[in-house]
Amino acid sequence: MIGLILSTTAAKAQAGVVTQVVVKNQLKQPVSLVPSSVSQILGTGSPPNKIIPGATQAFTVISPFSNIASIHFSYTTGTQGCRFSTSLTTTPTFFGSQIPKWTKNGSRTGSNVTCDAKITSVNSTNYSYTVEFTLR
Repeated sequence: MIGLILSTTAAKAQAGVVTQVVVKNQLKQPVSLVPSSVSQILGTGSPPNKIIPGATQAFTVISPFSNIASIHFSYTTGTQGCRFSTSLTTTPTFFGSQIPKWTKNGSRTGSNVTCDAKITSVNSTNYSYTVEFTLR
């Protein structure tokens, strides 16, 4: 199985955070998911194994937690590669509410490639969000 899938058996009163992940391959070659210990997903869902040139693929990850999300994966082709990550964490306030913080990162693991990451939408009520990663 590619990647490490972390989960919990604790019962949850609320549904977990839903993360919509969009991956765009703007390279001239197909890219492959890197099967390694750095690929980690907190919850259910997984990135596609391959993405053809010029294609966009999407997948959904559902966290077992209502206030935490964490996704890390890499794609490569030849000497070009990108490591992508995104997360949601919350900080409790003195008034009993939570302050959400969404993060994203795209880092180069090869040459002649740019790895972009942007959060395109967030839901401040249930903390679900959409993140877009691009290899170019």
